[in-house]
Amino acid sequence: MRKSSAVAGMLVLALSTAPSLSGETTPVGTPISIEAVRLASDRVYSDLLRRAYANGWRYPPEQIKSGFKRHFEETRLQLIDQGYIIVPDVSESASQ
Repeated sequence: MRKSSAVAGMLVLALSTAPSLSGETTPVGTPISIEAVRLASDRVYSDLLRRAYANGWRYPPEQIKSGFKRHFEETRLQLIDQGYIIVPDVSESASQ
C-alpha cells in the first residue's frame, strides 16, 4: 500500500468519527497523525485555491504560502476541539 493511500485511509477513519448532526461525539482522545491532518488540510486548501482561480481571483505566492499555514493550523485546532489527539509522524518518532 502506498504511503499516501495509508494516510488517506487513516484520515477517512478519523474524520468518519467526527461529530455528526445527530449529536454523536468523537470519543475523547481519538488519535490522528499530524501528517494526515496536514495532507487533508493541503488538499482542501488546494481545492479552495482552484475554485478561487476559476473565479478569476489571483493571489501572490506569499499569500498562498501563508494561507496553507493558516488553514493547517485552523484544521488542527478544529480537530483538537472535536476530541482528537494529534500524534507525531511515525518517521519523527523513530528519529527521536
